[in-house]
Amino acid sequence: MSRRDLIFWLILAALIAAFIVNNKIFDAGTHRGGPTKRLLYSLAKDFVNERLLIPSSAKYQDIDSVQFLFAVDSSLLVIGYVEANNGVGNTARSRINVQGLYDHETGRWKIQGMSLSDPSIFIIRN
Repeated sequence: MSRRDLIFWLILAALIAAFIVNNKIFDAGTHRGGPTKRLLYSLAKDFVNERLLIPSSAKYQDIDSVQFLFAVDSSLLVIGYVEANNGVGNTARSRINVQGLYDHETGRWKIQGMSLSDPSIFIIRN
C-alpha cells in the first residue's frame, strides 16, 4: 500500500468515526452539553407557534422526518413543515427553516430567526 493510499484510508476512517461519534453523542441526549433533537424541535415549534395566526391549528411533521443541520460554529437549522389555518378557513402548508445558535456560556440555544414558504398562515412581526 502506498503512502498516498494509507493517508486516504486514514482520513476516510477518521471522517467515519467522527460522524458516528457525533450522531451517538447527539442522539444520547447531549451535543456539547446542549439539548437533544427532540428539545431542539420543540424550541423550533414554539418559535413558529408564536408567529402563527391560529397556533392551535398547527400540525407538524414527525420528528423523524425533520432535517437537522449543524455547523461548526454551533448554529443549527431545523427544516420541516407546518400545516395551519390561514385565518379564512383554509389550511395551508408551509416549509419552515428555523435557525438557532448554541451559547456555550449559558448552555442554551437561542433561536435566531426563520424563513417560510407560505406567509399566509403567519402574523408578520419580529
